[in-house]
Amino acid sequence: MTINVTALDGGYCLHLERMVIKDGRLKTVKFPSLFFYIYHPQQGHILFDTGYSERFHDATKNFPEKIYALLTPVEVKEEDLAINKLGGLGIKPEEINYIFISHFHADHIAALKDFDKAKFIVSKQAWLDIKDRSRFGSLVRGVLPSLIPENFEDRLLFYEEMGKEVEEADNILKGFKAWDLFKDGSMLAVPIPGHTCGHSGLLVDTGIKKHFLVGDACWMSRSIRDFKLPALPAYLIMDSKQSYYESLSKLNALYKGIEDIEMLPSHCGEVFAKKVKNKSVDQNNMNSL
Repeated sequence: MTINVTALDGGYCLHLERMVIKDGRLKTVKFPSLFFYIYHPQQGHILFDTGYSERFHDATKNFPEKIYALLTPVEVKEEDLAINKLGGLGIKPEEINYIFISHFHADHIAALKDFDKAKFIVSKQAWLDIKDRSRFGSLVRGVLPSLIPENFEDRLLFYEEMGKEVEEADNILKGFKAWDLFKDGSMLAVPIPGHTCGHSGLLVDTGIKKHFLVGDACWMSRSIRDFKLPALPAYLIMDSKQSYYESLSKLNALYKGIEDIEMLPSHCGEVFAKKVKNKSVDQNNMNSL
């Protein structure tokens, strides 16, 4: 069984590089909002997150949500929308069967409402943490409730209940738990705590290579390779500084110990340059990354 994975970008935000990695430049840089299209021969069309959409600007017009937009300036154009990126691959919105949500920050869920037929796969812990929060309480968590579809819970699947937990002896992701989503070993949901409550990644085995989509476990690949932590102010928006540290340490150990796993953070410019900017993908060239 061969599974295809394609990296796509859905806009970007601007931030000081030094914030996300201690030895970064004192310069404002673009952080792409990457999402991933996955084709599974049996399960069909799947997304890992969605990137930004114009709904982010609508959701942050008023106080207190406007604070979000001021702290994190966002640029998203019509051609950046997930539906348009997928359209370039010949895929219609209604063909997306599942969207795996790493966490509920706007840059990962802003386009959920464009996919009326998709089921949403997420950590139960992540959803319970944000579902009943006030507007201000949501903002503190980096969540904009208006981006979540009204019928979200009707389409919700918790991976802890949907999948089968992988036995420790069979789990190549040493130090992490994992749930086999479709019980075929092709896609493992992986809790990566720290950034947000219930933050999760997805290990995709294409049959040729393993891609570990790690979401916001870090913002730059170099953080994993060299075990580079962010600046102290970055921890103010995290769920747990200690859990973040432990998760990044485990990812660094995996990077050093297992050569055939490629780790792909969702905002890394290096990943964008390699997988998106310098790779032309069309409907007739749906090879794995």
